[in-house]
Amino acid sequence: MEELAAIAAIVAVIQKIYSAYQTISGLLAGPTVSPEQQIIDELQQLAQQLSNVQTAVNALQSAVRALIAEVELEAFDATLQNVQAQQALAATGAEEFAQWLAGGKTDALGLESAKNNSLTAANTMRDTTAFFVLPEANPQTGTAQNTFDYRVALVQYVYVLTVRIGIIVGTESAWNADTVILAELKSHADRLEAIIMQMNAAIQFHQFKSVGGNQYKVQAWCSDTISGYSTDVFQSPTLDGADADADALLTVMQNEQHAQVSNAIGLTAVMQFHDSVSYDAEGAPSGGVWTPWSEVGPSIGPDTTRPQGTPPGFVFPVAAVSAIPSGLSLFWVLFNGSINGRV
Repeated sequence: MEELAAIAAIVAVIQKIYSAYQTISGLLAGPTVSPEQQIIDELQQLAQQLSNVQTAVNALQSAVRALIAEVELEAFDATLQNVQAQQALAATGAEEFAQWLAGGKTDALGLESAKNNSLTAANTMRDTTAFFVLPEANPQTGTAQNTFDYRVALVQYVYVLTVRIGIIVGTESAWNADTVILAELKSHADRLEAIIMQMNAAIQFHQFKSVGGNQYKVQAWCSDTISGYSTDVFQSPTLDGADADADALLTVMQNEQHAQVSNAIGLTAVMQFHDSVSYDAEGAPSGGVWTPWSEVGPSIGPDTTRPQGTPPGFVFPVAAVSAIPSGLSLFWVLFNGSINGRV
């Protein structure tokens, strides 16, 4: 339970980091009186939030460390120290950026150091796959085998990436036309996509159905094999219908419970990060290139149908869509009327 609470606290910080990323990357499209100062304020708030969640980070790292074979502990501890070093390096870059602005933008060497530190931290987190690997003891061979694990480095990666985009946007007024910077962002989008695929692969759906006499009932739950997080078990009442009806209900439950796990472990937030970074890597095209909104069915309303037995509180189908050259924007409504979206 302590580990799951730590994950929840860290996921909340990842969501705040994503919000800061969106704010920072959007400053070019809508300049403020002092965009540099706004960026610095965002980064300083993130540094404080990371400090506030450090206890949860330590608890999670300790829980992961307990899974490591003794022969691998020294290497694992070195990995933890390296991850922490990249976070500290990015924080140093953010501080140097703030000092550059406070000094009237005259310290060229300080600004260059801020750029280099943020670049090094972001690239190291991107390129060091060992940060996202858990060494496990293989009882059959006595050797270690590496398995993907997001718990040690995910929050640090999105933090240093946000610091990097902050310094880019704050110092490069034409960053979205710079092919080198766009290629850098594209490489981060690719890395985030790989992390998403590995996180998604660790989510398992468990199901059971009983069908007979024109009636059926189903049982279903979803879990993350890395963190151990699991949804509550859904148990339907006995319902009228055939095997196809049972399968339809299980499909709905799989989609919704998978989304619940994705939200809980931070996968949804990483998907949002990926989409935003991918968008920025295309040069962050302006709103003028969006196509007109078009409705897609089934629409939200009384004509929206779902299999009987579906519990309340789940997501409705997509309601509207608008395309851009590099992607698609989807919006959907929750049962309480709030609107969610992905770009």
